[in-house]
Amino acid sequence: MSEDIQQSLINELFTAIRTASTHGPRHASTLEATRQLQTTIETQPAPLKLQFVDGVVFANRALISIRHADYDKLVWLSTVTRSCEADEIIFMAPLSTEELLLFVGALSTAKESPLPLEDVVATSIRWRPLEVAKRCEEGESVDEETFALSQLALALDACERLSCELAEAPEHWPWTPALSVIRRLESALETDPATTLRGFELAPGVSWSLSRCAASGTRCALQVLGALGIPQTLRRAIAHATLGLLLSGLRQDSFEPEAAARSFSALAKKTSTRLLSGSAHRIRTLAAVDSLLSNSHTDLGSIRALLETTMGLEFARLHSPTTPPRVELLAMGLRHFDSDWMRIIIQTEGAVPCGSRVALADGREGVVIGPAQGASPWKPLVLVGREVVQPQQDVSLISA
Repeated sequence: MSEDIQQSLINELFTAIRTASTHGPRHASTLEATRQLQTTIETQPAPLKLQFVDGVVFANRALISIRHADYDKLVWLSTVTRSCEADEIIFMAPLSTEELLLFVGALSTAKESPLPLEDVVATSIRWRPLEVAKRCEEGESVDEETFALSQLALALDACERLSCELAEAPEHWPWTPALSVIRRLESALETDPATTLRGFELAPGVSWSLSRCAASGTRCALQVLGALGIPQTLRRAIAHATLGLLLSGLRQDSFEPEAAARSFSALAKKTSTRLLSGSAHRIRTLAAVDSLLSNSHTDLGSIRALLETTMGLEFARLHSPTTPPRVELLAMGLRHFDSDWMRIIIQTEGAVPCGSRVALADGREGVVIGPAQGASPWKPLVLVGREVVQPQQDVSLISA
């Protein structure tokens, strides 16, 4: 990428966002600025990856040289992308003008709207936050496993703080902190789903608290919906409903999904009408949780079954005298919850999920740390001592 193209890319991204901020995303000036940005992006091979890291910017991992006169623009862009959790932006081909316009318009509202990208649906543009990056020409150097675990740790911390906030009886549902939990889990799953599940099931010395169970159930919903190819907006709304349901329902001594749904729905609806009606995500979330109410529409039956299943698995885990391994929870789920959703969960996580104690054909014993790589679901990755083994023959479960 030539230096002239690099300068144009930053200047035109800045101009498009500032124009949308001044005149609105549908103004003719904004459309013209966005089309100019699109033209510049399309001069480069796709995908084009931009990373804003600590006051510098990389394009496809190469450091972009910024003129002194344009440095303030870079600082402004870095602030906007950081506030929107979009430090890394990837433009795919073919790039949609409409999606680019929506993206630019959302970024232009960063100061007024928390997480303005939550309702943007785009297949030609992707974005994510960057937690660890270094200032050099290679750009972000953290490996996928480390990034996934860092995102999981942030999600668990955010969920614990959210649980503590709810324990103090807030006036309304904390939408933005809850969405932050979901976004972190999404990032972890998109980067390395096996490591994410392993982080939940094998974290040493960490008890299965209410918040950890709530985050685990939300992870489960996100993962199975992603495996089914459900659109991100609907997937995120159902995950948000799952999180709210679990944080409300797991506090009770008995398994009552409808009561939990009423509790969460009542708290969520205390948000002002203006804020509720102005967010498609919040409306979808409430529609999903309302599927658990007795007067819900029959077309929402599949969502109801998924919410009941994820809540049931985590309720059983949290309220058992001793925490059962994941494989026992899944076996229990097959007996007591929706069989279709349970089959999908097992297919997604593996027939022998992370944390299971197994015996190899040669008699050695170990712990499952990842799903099977081949056709047989009974040949998962196994940790034997300090050695990671890919079994050539089926493993067998060891009873607890």
